[in-house]
Amino acid sequence: MLKSEIRKALKEKRKTLSFEEKNSYSQKITQAIVENFNLDSKVISVFLPIEKLNEVNTAFLIEYLKKANAIISSPVSDFKNLELKHVLHDDKTLFEINEWGIPEPVNGNEIKPEEFDYVFVPLLAINKTGYRVGYGKGFYDRFLSRCGENTVFIGLNYFDDLLHIEDINEDDVPVHFVVTPNKIIEF
Repeated sequence: MLKSEIRKALKEKRKTLSFEEKNSYSQKITQAIVENFNLDSKVISVFLPIEKLNEVNTAFLIEYLKKANAIISSPVSDFKNLELKHVLHDDKTLFEINEWGIPEPVNGNEIKPEEFDYVFVPLLAINKTGYRVGYGKGFYDRFLSRCGENTVFIGLNYFDDLLHIEDINEDDVPVHFVVTPNKIIEF
């Protein structure tokens, strides 16, 4: 399938999830991460979910990371340049929802891509080699390509399906793992 077809189908599939299902799945994803990755005192990027698109609720993960003394940042989208910058956040950080429905920190220091140990990546679908389908602007591919060679990319997804993506290109960057409510897949 083409990314555009996958994008449409998976957005619709996500819409069928109830609030309870989304939270239960998000908690299971967080539990799997906690049990399988050493996040203590690491530098970590965690996206904040776009509610209208039913993304994985990362609030559970962020709460765990705070207890693990991780250095947490979240992306801020620059739609003019189609780039992400990542801003450190803590209990004093203010957040706003931008015009596209993305919650973002509005204050805090920037963390450079090469400083991250882990990056948690939103996605709609993934294939058997770790290439993902996002929303089509390439924000994460550009960001991930600038991360350090030891940075671990972990996709979060409600669904276990590994789909065939016909239109992967040289600018796409695969993730190393995907975590679903039912399993962890390493690529």
